Amino acid sequence: MSPRFVYDGTFEGFLSVLHHLLNNVEDPEEIQTSEKSAQHSLWMESIYIRSDIEHSKNMKERICNEISPEAFRHIYYAFLSDRDGVEMDILQYVNLGWELGENLIYQIADDRVRRIHNLSAKVRREKHRLLGFIRFRLLPDDLLYAEIAPDCDILPLVAPHFVNRMSHRRWIVHDRKRKKTALFVDGELKLLDEEIIRPQHVPKKEDPYQSLWKRYFRDIAIWERHNPRLQRSRMPKKYWNMLLEKEPDIGG
Repeated sequence: MSPRFVYDGTFEGFLSVLHHLLNNVEDPEEIQTSEKSAQHSLWMESIYIRSDIEHSKNMKERICNEISPEAFRHIYYAFLSDRDGVEMDILQYVNLGWELGENLIYQIADDRVRRIHNLSAKVRREKHRLLGFIRFRLLPDDLLYAEIAPDCDILPLVAPHFVNRMSHRRWIVHDRKRKKTALFVDGELKLLDEEIIRPQHVPKKEDPYQSLWKRYFRDIAIWERHNPRLQRSRMPKKYWNMLLEKEPDIGG
C-alpha cells in the first residue's frame, strides 16, 4: 500500500511534498497535515516531509515555467480553501499540468481542473467580500485590531491589502477560527500561527472607530426602504459579528 505523506500545514511545506514526489516518482495514498494525520488511524505508513524553502521555491518556479503562473495562482488559492483532501486534488492537477503545459487552465471540462478552479474562485470571492467587511477597533497603545473567521484561510491574501492602505499604523488582523494572526509593526508584516490577543481580552468599551461606523451606518440608511432580506444577501449574517456598526451601544 502507498504511504501517507505528512507535512507541517504550510504552503511551503506542501510544495516541499510536491518536490519530493516529483523527484522520487512516488505515488501517495494521502497527503495530510501533521495535525490531521494525528487524528487518523496509525495503520498506514506515514512519511514526514520537512518544509524546505529551497525546494518550495524550486517547485514554484517549475510550475510557473513548465505549466503557467496562472496555474500556480489557482493552486495557491485552492490550497487556501481549507478543504479536506485538497492536497491530492492539487497533485492530480499538477500531474496533468506536466502533460499539458500552459494548456492546463483551459481544460475546464476535466474534473481535475474544474475542482481546483472552483476552489480558487471560492477563495477569491471570499477575499474580495471580506475586504469590505473587516472593521478595526482601537486598542490601548494606538493599536488597531480586527477579527475575522472566514470559511477559507484568506489571512495571507487580505493582510497585504492593509499593508498598502495602513502602512503608517500598527495593526493586527486576527483569524479566530484558525487561531492565526497578521501583525504589522514598524513597517514589517508577520503572519503568525498563533493568537497574540485573544478575543476575550479585547476591551469592550466603545472606541472612536466604532462610533464613526455606527454614525455612518445610521446616516446612509433609508429607513423607509429597509429591506432585511436584501441586506442579508449583500451582507451575509455570518459576517455580522465582525461589524462594529452591528454591535449594541455600550450601556444602551
